[in-house]
Amino acid sequence: QLPARLGLKAGDEVAAIRDLSTVVGKTIHFGTPGVVFGTVPDPVQTGEQRLDVRFEQFEEGRKAAVFVKVDEVHPRRFMGFEVAQRVRATRDLRGGEVLFVKQGTTGTVVGAYSDTRVTVRFDSREDGSMANINAMLDEVETLD
Repeated sequence: QLPARLGLKAGDEVAAIRDLSTVVGKTIHFGTPGVVFGTVPDPVQTGEQRLDVRFEQFEEGRKAAVFVKVDEVHPRRFMGFEVAQRVRATRDLRGGEVLFVKQGTTGTVVGAYSDTRVTVRFDSREDGSMANINAMLDEVETLD
């Protein structure tokens, strides 16, 4: 059983929320799914626990055990979305008078922001920013 403060338990499906480098020089790419197997002590002795995650599609169909920080993975499925899933804006997304994203703009799900919002990295933004947007659930729809 994993400590509750980690928010995950053995057997949970997760996905990498950014590219992760491994000690053998390989890369676990953003969105790669894996399964939590347990925890291990942080190798740099910070007192922090790391998650033992077995990632799929690592090398020639083999799974790889990678010890990740809790903030390097996210539950794979949440609120009807998946990490790395392609979505589009269902309407113009604004912050006050500033237009962030036009209706129909596509993007990639990064993770859940809250119980009512999903974090999306849009392919382009009208305001020129590269920042992710924490969209309400009805402000994006899946492309599949």
